Amino acid sequence: MSGVSQAPDPQTRALILEALGRLGPLAAARTLQLVMTEVLANLDEAGKAEIIMGLAGEPGEDKVSSLVHL
Repeated sequence: MSGVSQAPDPQTRALILEALGRLGPLAAARTLQLVMTEVLANLDEAGKAEIIMGLAGEPGEDKVSSLVHL
């Protein structure tokens, strides 16, 4: 396992949300996009898949098949 399932501690999560809260929604999303590009580059394929599926919702066969049609 790549260790991806580890959740950040509540204090770290609060700091990240506080920083993003100072931005507008689009600026926050673009900031996350830039940061996630760097973070994902350091994960193996299984880790990347776990994170991306987590962003799409709970993993499941219906979700995967609906993503194929995008």
